[in-house]
Amino acid sequence: MSEKAKKRKCLVSGWNKDIKMSEEFKKKISESSKGRVVSEETRKKISESLSGRIRKPLTDEQKKKISNTKKGRESTFKGKKHTPDTIKKMSEKKIGVKRLKNSISKQIEKQKLLWFIKTPNGDILNFFGYNSFKDYVLKNKIDVSVTTLKSYGKNKGWIVIKKIKK
Repeated sequence: MSEKAKKRKCLVSGWNKDIKMSEEFKKKISESSKGRVVSEETRKKISESLSGRIRKPLTDEQKKKISNTKKGRESTFKGKKHTPDTIKKMSEKKIGVKRLKNSISKQIEKQKLLWFIKTPNGDILNFFGYNSFKDYVLKNKIDVSVTTLKSYGKNKGWIVIKKIKK
């Protein structure tokens, strides 16, 4: 019976995963599936069968394979925009959710830059840990005017040579 079943082209079993289907046949399957409504009872059964499953962590090799298959693909959301209603829902969902201090500090740490700045008298300043030149100036109480800060001091002799994201 097993041998006979393997020879049949059955859509339900998983044994036929390597069988090539014509585009016409794929369209027929697609059309027959469209508009199908799954009952609440069926949804509960599916949910129960999947709940409690523990997935093994992915190996480095598996992660690499997944990464390689996704490289070069265009995002499915590219060129689309959220509707105002969706934006409002997402915003409401985040209200009251507190972020862990640890995650906030990690995010801030990721954004910090390594700065190389030439001062008006020709010295080269390099510092790390500030997201902007303005933060550095204010925390270290350096005498620089507000207009100088807005333009990174280019017109007053302060020149940002390089900023590297770490």
